[in-house]
Amino acid sequence: MVETMHIDYEADITEIADFRANEVKGYIGHLISLKIGGKDLKADFDFRDPTSPATQKPFAGAVTLVRWATGEGKSLTIVGRVTGNNAAIIKATLMGANTTRECEVKFDMYKHKEGTEFFKTFHTDGKAIKGTIVKEKCDVSVRDMRDYTQITNYEFTLVIEGTRGVKQNLESDLGGGEKSSLQFGNLAPN
Repeated sequence: MVETMHIDYEADITEIADFRANEVKGYIGHLISLKIGGKDLKADFDFRDPTSPATQKPFAGAVTLVRWATGEGKSLTIVGRVTGNNAAIIKATLMGANTTRECEVKFDMYKHKEGTEFFKTFHTDGKAIKGTIVKEKCDVSVRDMRDYTQITNYEFTLVIEGTRGVKQNLESDLGGGEKSSLQFGNLAPN
């Protein structure tokens, strides 16, 4: 029997939003982009790049949890934070009976290596991963989150199944040069 590898990375919103390389000892997650319900989220949340801490740029949100039981056909769970405008787009998709469930997402999860050095440990390699939202397993918080208050933000949970018949990969780097491209979705046609 083939053993399934589980990916489960969790990050803290305060460490993502107020990034100080010498204080973070875990993971940092960025939602680079998300197209959901036919609409693109705005890049309206500014964060520092852990690999270049002097650089700050806008992202669609923060990623505070990524969970995936690797393998063909397994769904990907992404939990994160977005601003109110982006929360409204996600909520409209999850509540709308006539909205498309298709989505495209790009994200990076960084891992602390040693000292103040970070590297991408789990990511989409700058490419949009296409999938379908599993609406009944998704959510957007109706209240703003109080653990980070500089920007009003809302928590979201998305469960995404990879688009069938499309070859796409998620990239994993466990450190020490152990990099892997892992197939996301199911290559069998619809």
